[in-house]
Amino acid sequence: TTEQVKRYLTQTRRIDEDVTGFFLASGDIYEEADHHNAVFVGRDKDGVPRYAHQRGTAGNFRPDVEGSHTQYSP
Repeated sequence: TTEQVKRYLTQTRRIDEDVTGFFLASGDIYEEADHHNAVFVGRDKDGVPRYAHQRGTAGNFRPDVEGSHTQYSP
């Protein structure tokens, strides 16, 4: 489910529901299962995921996912 990330993006960050819905549906943002962090995905020109950054929905947790290539950050 993506409910916690949806609430974080639309209520806490005040990002439009249509915008968040688009990125959640495309998989460019998803909810990490264990801790419910928001994960933002960066893709290369062919659409292959090359970068992922986690953002805690409660607190200041903000690491890049191991193996990410920062030149593809969104």
